[in-house]
Amino acid sequence: MEGREGGEGRKRRRRREEEKEEEKEEEKGYGFVDFDSPAAAQKAVSSLKATGVQAQMAKRARQLTGSV
Repeated sequence: MEGREGGEGRKRRRRREEEKEEEKEEEKGYGFVDFDSPAAAQKAVSSLKATGVQAQMAKRARQLTGSV
């Protein structure tokens, strides 16, 4: 017959293992930044990649001119 402590200990251990898995998850998201020049944007992307951040240049949509 299993004592109360044995079952409780397993529950705590399982919760801690779940917490460890959650800690391993990476933050995910994205952002867009406008730069003064393509060279400044490329320098920022290179710096981010050097620190392990996934970064890339976004395609720029054609700007619409005129009033709507």
